[in-house]
Amino acid sequence: MGVVTRLMAPMLHEPFINIQEVLCKVDNFSILNAIILHDRRVKLPLSKAINKALWNFFSTFILKLSILDISQGLMLVLSNVQGICYKYAKLLVLQKNKDNPVELISIIVSTYNRPDALEACIKSLLQQTEQNFEIIIADDGSTIETQQLINNYRALSSVPIVHVYQPDYGFQLSRIRNKAVASSKGNYLIFLDGDCMVRPNFVAKHRQLATPNYFVAGNRVLLTQAFTEEVLIKKQSLYLKKLLFFIGLRLGKKINRLSPVLSLPLGLFRYLQPHNWRKAVGCNTAIWKNDFILANGYDELFEGWGFEDSDLVIRLIHAGVKRKEGRFAVPVLHLWHSQNDKSKQDSNYQRLLDRLEQQDFILAKKGVSQYLQ
Repeated sequence: MGVVTRLMAPMLHEPFINIQEVLCKVDNFSILNAIILHDRRVKLPLSKAINKALWNFFSTFILKLSILDISQGLMLVLSNVQGICYKYAKLLVLQKNKDNPVELISIIVSTYNRPDALEACIKSLLQQTEQNFEIIIADDGSTIETQQLINNYRALSSVPIVHVYQPDYGFQLSRIRNKAVASSKGNYLIFLDGDCMVRPNFVAKHRQLATPNYFVAGNRVLLTQAFTEEVLIKKQSLYLKKLLFFIGLRLGKKINRLSPVLSLPLGLFRYLQPHNWRKAVGCNTAIWKNDFILANGYDELFEGWGFEDSDLVIRLIHAGVKRKEGRFAVPVLHLWHSQNDKSKQDSNYQRLLDRLEQQDFILAKKGVSQYLQ
């Protein structure tokens, strides 16, 4: 009788129909294998990695008779060898970066003329269990009321609060975010909208999720208009509530969904969509500062509402920075707001589609570099 045992990791084998699929899977699986070895604290000298690659070539090409199909067999063997080299190269990168963790986190909070929502956002940030961060308010031309609010909380805050302001020339979100990043001191960036509240472990969880060569895409819970008004008028600390309270909100149809507030240890499943650019929202995305600069930040050619976040993510992926899933770990509670002016949505979307096809398009044409010293 056979023995039934539990799998310790996801099954990594999948069928393929052509060599292009093989190469794509080699890249993805080498990442997963490197992470598994890293989590198991495997130490591997370079000589052993080379020996493993040579043995794989010999055993597959000669002993398993791949030599009988010279072209496809050779390509398959070389892709396997490449996968081994990739795996151990990525393992070395993970081990090298183990001693170079996230230092100061810079939270870029974008806002425009909504001081009541911004106050709720700042209050939630000041309730964080993790205190090694700074708050950079990216102000796209708000009135003096927002300035006064920021000054009040700056005097009370235990973490630094910096106000980066630009005059109101219309929706210039990409520009003010770039300016805010240029003023930041952290080596890891979390982008957050000023009408979002976060739970007390938000920053700590983002720090845990931070992985070299990855950006983290979080998700959100949307509040209804009526419930948003109730929360703001009564100054409710919604971010401190427990799961049972959110279940009641969902049953009462005051929020659009419950799943983001659930906390689940997804482990390796967070790495399964490394090239997915969709639904990476700017109200909850974390990026290494060096990677942000590598892509030249947000492209200020995207004016008006729409797709500046997707454009940045696509260019990061083109640069080799992959997606890590932040769902079930770092949700935000997104207050209702009226729709922004979408008059430039179509032109922004067309620009996005054009860039999606250009695999070598990485640098923003008008990006953060103009503000860096």
